[in-house]
Amino acid sequence: MDIFNAVNLTVGLTGSVASIASLLIPRNNKNTKLIHAIYIFMFIVSVGVGVNYYNKYSRTINAKKSAQQMVENRNMHYTHRGYILATLSFLEKNKDLFPDTYERAKLMCEKNHIIDNVADSDSVHIVEISFAFEGLLKGIIDISPQD
Repeated sequence: MDIFNAVNLTVGLTGSVASIASLLIPRNNKNTKLIHAIYIFMFIVSVGVGVNYYNKYSRTINAKKSAQQMVENRNMHYTHRGYILATLSFLEKNKDLFPDTYERAKLMCEKNHIIDNVADSDSVHIVEISFAFEGLLKGIIDISPQD
């Protein structure tokens, strides 16, 4: 189900429930305004949840597209160290979506002295970590929702 249909379903169901509730509420009752306020509040909360879901979904799709572009451009635009740092930057930007992955990647860079520029750019560790980060991005692409 795409996000547009999810939001439409949320709004449609909430509107239907509100219509049914208004039929069940007596017209000349003290609590009529309170009950109307409650179902309006429920409607607003439902729309808020739908919008929040849409925002997270669209951020995940955008992150997937960025990861895909990084993987496709790896050999043409990055050195091994540059690719590692670009991947780490991508994960830092999206750490609310992939918090554990970011922490693991950061730890891997720290243990192998990638960030502080101590490791040799052509060392086996740099090349190995670069390919590991490519696999990490491919995993993000695979687990992300389809467009």
